[in-house]
Amino acid sequence: MQVVTIAVQAYFLANVIGAQFLEKNDAYPNRDIDIYVPVFTLLQFLFYMGWLKVAESLINPFGEDDDDFDTNWVIDRNIQASLRISLLSFDREC
Repeated sequence: MQVVTIAVQAYFLANVIGAQFLEKNDAYPNRDIDIYVPVFTLLQFLFYMGWLKVAESLINPFGEDDDDFDTNWVIDRNIQASLRISLLSFDREC
């Protein structure tokens, strides 16, 4: 997951540098980079980083945190249900 985070951040760093608008006329002879805030690039960065944080939290839904699924309860319930079904079918055959 760290590689994905670094790749997203590097992409947006390159995108911010690449999104600069250069005016090629002689109005600004000593200014190479036009300084402005790329609003849509920042919004895109916020959405991608938000989705990345959601993906990080969903990577292990069966962990030990309070927000995770209670896998012991799910397994116990499934075992009890399967035993009930097998006992019901066994009683009907006898």
